[in-house]
Amino acid sequence: MGMVEHGNNSGGMGNRSADAVPLRRKTYSTFRSAGRNIFAGHKLSEIDVKYVIIKEKIMTFMLNRVSRLFLAVLMLVTIGVLSGCICPHAKKSAKHCKTTCCCPNHGNFDGKVEPVELTMLPVAGGWFEMGARDDEFTIFSDERPKHMVKLDSYTISKYEVTVQQYADMLNWALVKKYLTGQDGKPYSGGNVFVNGKIAVKMEISYCPLEFKNGKFSSRIVHGQPVARHPMVEVSWFGAAAYCNWLNEKEGLPMAYDANWNNLWSPTVELVKRGYHLPTSAQFEKATGWNTSGTRTTLPDGTKGSHWIYHYQSDTLDQSRINNAPDWNPANPQKMITAPFTTEVGFFDGKHGYPDSPGPCDTYDMGGNAWEWCNDWNYSYTTNSEVNPMGPETGTQRVFRGGCFEDFNLMTRTAHKGYQDPKICGYIFGFRLAR
Repeated sequence: MGMVEHGNNSGGMGNRSADAVPLRRKTYSTFRSAGRNIFAGHKLSEIDVKYVIIKEKIMTFMLNRVSRLFLAVLMLVTIGVLSGCICPHAKKSAKHCKTTCCCPNHGNFDGKVEPVELTMLPVAGGWFEMGARDDEFTIFSDERPKHMVKLDSYTISKYEVTVQQYADMLNWALVKKYLTGQDGKPYSGGNVFVNGKIAVKMEISYCPLEFKNGKFSSRIVHGQPVARHPMVEVSWFGAAAYCNWLNEKEGLPMAYDANWNNLWSPTVELVKRGYHLPTSAQFEKATGWNTSGTRTTLPDGTKGSHWIYHYQSDTLDQSRINNAPDWNPANPQKMITAPFTTEVGFFDGKHGYPDSPGPCDTYDMGGNAWEWCNDWNYSYTTNSEVNPMGPETGTQRVFRGGCFEDFNLMTRTAHKGYQDPKICGYIFGFRLAR
């Protein structure tokens, strides 16, 4: 990935609405607008109008009182935090927060975060049924028709790539002189470019990375370390570059050439294959296929079933996923500012929530952060496929899994989105396959 070509930063949008809303996920804003305007166009009687006016006045009066009370409480809390007597991340005073507080001021956080090790999990080859089930409610036509897919064996990472893992790899790539600025000159700060394409949107407050004194590191946001959270504000190119860098570092074959075309093949012997982004089919099988199920008979005579949700269930359970079922992020780790992600593997049964692994023991393949996939987007047909990798060219790359601010339909195992690969958003991350 050492070649450098000059390019424009058309993927670096500076705010949330420009950064991530104009996606294939257009239904997000459509649904929210529909919910807020559900009574638009209805004729109201004079009594109705008077009722609304009176109700509005009452609510305004109450809100003013509540606002004043809130400001008073906020001022007291702020004074307490500044004086060092109250921990903003614990319900108790600082002297009681030795095990629950992550504030650098209170002694529990020493600037060191236990790293997340890269763990690759096996996924057996064979047939599975891809796409939304007949009995599954969906509003997305591109999840159908369901069809049979055969994959060779592969491995997939247990967790999303973390902020710290990405920072470490950027520092390695910086020494190799693989990184540039938008002008094509050696990197010295700002947005990160690789081979003329934006890889990481650094010039935005949502980015979990910082570059100081010639080194990348994970940020501490309002006293909350994000080193173990999924890397976000990364484009498809930044995700693909990470795969190549890791391959070079470990002496494995490159996954993508200088023009970002596939160099890897799913039919190559596993031990001779490098890391790459999972194909859309590989992602869906790893997150949703139940080899012990009996719902579907496959072409080879074996049976299996397609889970609707990634935590091996057909029943929605909000205690097993970090998303936004009511349009407000669940935010189980109480992040103060967006992105409202959790540490990878947070739903492992050790944080007050049920252990929620996928069929292959992966975590967070629904919610938390969308995950870039290898493929250019394509439409399904009823034809069976073997090791599909998407078309050779296209304009939009697939991403899957849903994120911390998505409603439930978008976190199902059959759902997919697609977007311009240069987009960097605080909802986009990735994991590895091999």
